[in-house]
Amino acid sequence: MLTLGQPMAFREAEEFQEGLNKVIYASRAITELEHLKGRKCETDALTKALLTPGRQPFIFGMRGAGKTSLALSVSNEYSQAPVVQITCAPQMKFGDIIRTLVARALTMDPLLSEQSVNIQAKAGLNVGFANMHGGALETKSYRGVPTPNDPNEALDLLKHVHVSKGSKRFCFVIDEFDQLIDQDAHLQLGLLAKLIADSGAPIQFVFCGVADNIQQIFKAHPSTLRLFEAIEVNRLSLQACFEIMVDVERAIGVEIERETKFRIAQISDGFPYFIHLIVEKTLWEWFNDGIARERPTSPVHYERGLTAASIAAAPELREPYEKAANKYALDGELILWAMATGHLLSKQIKVVSKDFVELYDEYRSSSKPSLCLKQNQISARLAHFMKDQYGKMVVRPHRSYYAFAEKRMRGYARLRAGLHGVHLRPDHPLIPDGRNPLMRA
Repeated sequence: MLTLGQPMAFREAEEFQEGLNKVIYASRAITELEHLKGRKCETDALTKALLTPGRQPFIFGMRGAGKTSLALSVSNEYSQAPVVQITCAPQMKFGDIIRTLVARALTMDPLLSEQSVNIQAKAGLNVGFANMHGGALETKSYRGVPTPNDPNEALDLLKHVHVSKGSKRFCFVIDEFDQLIDQDAHLQLGLLAKLIADSGAPIQFVFCGVADNIQQIFKAHPSTLRLFEAIEVNRLSLQACFEIMVDVERAIGVEIERETKFRIAQISDGFPYFIHLIVEKTLWEWFNDGIARERPTSPVHYERGLTAASIAAAPELREPYEKAANKYALDGELILWAMATGHLLSKQIKVVSKDFVELYDEYRSSSKPSLCLKQNQISARLAHFMKDQYGKMVVRPHRSYYAFAEKRMRGYARLRAGLHGVHLRPDHPLIPDGRNPLMRA
């Protein structure tokens, strides 16, 4: 809260940040459909799954593509009561998951097994805060949420939640399901889904997990897999990227310069996280430039915002990237840019080598390596990037093919290239390489 005596600059900054908070989601999930751009097909599929008895939707895709945002936005529309969400952790068991869900739904302490409360009976003469004649102590005990031992007990607990909500329509969101490594938990949750379907209980889950397909993360018995509606979330289209920025423009009352929009759409690699982050940092540069407040953002604001976004980007991306980039001076970074340029998610080594040579020839910098690497040298460096000390940031999906293990790393590499003034070939396959003047440096 603001108090008297605070400088106007701070008040303006706070109001500006409050405006950004309504449309910028760089560090949190979107929870309202109006801000969920480019997801109509996925939204329709999830809505139909939620309205189908016995169907449990499972949202999967790359990290940072917006799975949780889709789950929460649609669930909030579907649910007639507050949505209950949990995030899985590697050590969690089946009973832990159900117990936490039930406790949150009932607003109870899930860690409470039993608690005693001592109540001072109102007897005797009260003087001030003291009871002169003492008084009897009455002890009341109550229990917390029990841990279910099997799917049958779990279903009973979930039915109790449904009744306590007045039989309102609501659902549970189980996020980061890929983090759950306990195989028994996978099996029990699959059996629970079957019990819910067979009993006709109006209990609805939405699962979210990082994977290329649902089979990678859901290890349940094959007979239960048919109960799940697989909904894949891919990177955003170019148009959806623009829609996010238009949404911000309308809310803040500022025009983002046209070329900047294309730059952000290109460099974000279709990941909502990067779009929101770069837009946020660019607009703060615009806000801090008091002289330019009445005009659209400028390329200068974008360049400064891109620098700030690079610094603020997720540490799990920045740390392995910098280790790889610093391992071989600029050679390492040029290899990462060669991996990220264009629209291919995995590349043959000869393609990586060709792109490396192209970047080497075009790059103008005093720190440019004196010698251009050959294909066998690039292959050797990529083999190093597959090791633990570099976070296994590169994988080999097929013989002689290489790809980023974390797909967001492509977007981060593109962001870092832009920071150096190197604008890689468009990520979208329908954009002609280098022939769109709005995409060129």
